[in-house]
Amino acid sequence: MSAPRASFSDGLQLLVGENESIGQIYKSLREWGCCPMCSLKYLGEKQQEKFTFSQKEIHAYFSSLCPAPVPAFVEDTCCTCLGILQKLTTKEFLMEIDKKVKEGNNVYTDFRIAISLPVAAIVREHAILVLLIENFPLTYKVQKEDDFVAIKDAWRWVCLDQLSAILKIPCDAKSPFDITLNFEHEGTKKECDFLKFMCPHIFQERKNNRFGWEMFTRMNVRRAVATVKYASFKHYSQCPPKKLQGPATCVEIVCSHEPIYICGRYNKYSRELSQTPWIIDGVRKTEFSVQERICGALEEAIQCSDHRFSSAGREDVDVRMLGTGRPFMVEFIKPKIVTFSQAEITKLQNQINANAKDVRVTDLQMCTKEDSGTWIKSGEMTTCKSYTALCWMKEVVKQSDLDKLKEIKDLTLDQKTPIRVLHRRPLAVREKMIHGISATRVDDHLFTMLIRTGAGTYIKEFVHGDFARTKPSLRTILDSECDILELDVVEIELDWPPKIDA
Repeated sequence: MSAPRASFSDGLQLLVGENESIGQIYKSLREWGCCPMCSLKYLGEKQQEKFTFSQKEIHAYFSSLCPAPVPAFVEDTCCTCLGILQKLTTKEFLMEIDKKVKEGNNVYTDFRIAISLPVAAIVREHAILVLLIENFPLTYKVQKEDDFVAIKDAWRWVCLDQLSAILKIPCDAKSPFDITLNFEHEGTKKECDFLKFMCPHIFQERKNNRFGWEMFTRMNVRRAVATVKYASFKHYSQCPPKKLQGPATCVEIVCSHEPIYICGRYNKYSRELSQTPWIIDGVRKTEFSVQERICGALEEAIQCSDHRFSSAGREDVDVRMLGTGRPFMVEFIKPKIVTFSQAEITKLQNQINANAKDVRVTDLQMCTKEDSGTWIKSGEMTTCKSYTALCWMKEVVKQSDLDKLKEIKDLTLDQKTPIRVLHRRPLAVREKMIHGISATRVDDHLFTMLIRTGAGTYIKEFVHGDFARTKPSLRTILDSECDILELDVVEIELDWPPKIDA
């Protein structure tokens, strides 16, 4: 049997100012339009349990402390929380959240709550603080907004236990499953406008791709109200805030899981397949891409909203990726299915390989964001790579030419950004390394070359020189015009991801 609940008055921890009555402060807060729960937070209470009492219980206690009559308890919309702590803490609203979670067919074992409030709530809360400092300076002269319980936290304290019981799962601040509540109030949308003229240096229109032009953000509104002097704020804003006709509404309940990550290695056997979708001016240059070959089946299984593909470097469309393959990782955004056994992942790998003859995936497995960040970035920037190339030489290929190539050890190149990639990479001279070369004659003008290089070396440009933008090049080393006919990546020296037994 659970212990009886303590009364609201037991153990209250309120702000106390000399000769300023708690009851009188409460009476003023109510006259200014604050609900009992917002009044409780402005009185300095920070204990979670006290916010689980009803508005009527809070009102009854503080009314009893005031010698003068307090306005009768009426559920007018609160001027600071915009009715969120009054009307949107009910079981009916929590059942709406439950319905939205279940509609999404999400897989989860716990949850966390994120709350987005109307930006005008910041201005309204500041207006109440300005009034408190003006009318009760002994109690509030050193107080700041951050000294009081946030509306978001008060909502959580009131609702999370109830919501957890409805969803039948625990609430955990570190949960990967997020429920976001977006609250708006149409009647307060212009209440930040005066700040634009008082703080023009803070407010500049900025482009938000999803919502269009957005001037007032939580960050810059908080900065502005902290900058403006109290007298000026009171003169240009409404203190106390104007009464509201109705509460804020929850315009959106968004349920989403943190991204999940799958990694592996891929081989590419086609010379007409780009690594990622190749689209220029709205026109596709290749029918498919490695990314699409791999991610189609995975997206279908994971039921995500989007994905991001990354890899340890990339090969050109006409270059094959052979050997043990190129490490890659895919981040899946807002997944609905988030747990897979290795057997299920291997089944998806087999499905990819069965459907794509020009791409083969190996060592497919789930990984973490930390793993991917460490290995993919380090692999792209520092890993040595080996290539085979079929090269053409204008002069007749002689054994002495091949011997000259064999003597190359740790040759430093200065490579100016190749002409063919100037549209997507900044112009610069980068130092690259050729670790070693072995070459075999094919006929009078053709030879094959096995070359090991540092990451980021442009092999094609090393062969033909790119109009002397790469120095030295095979063209200068062999003193003959050279070109590359075919190129394959045969090894990427990166020990990630771990091998998976077939």
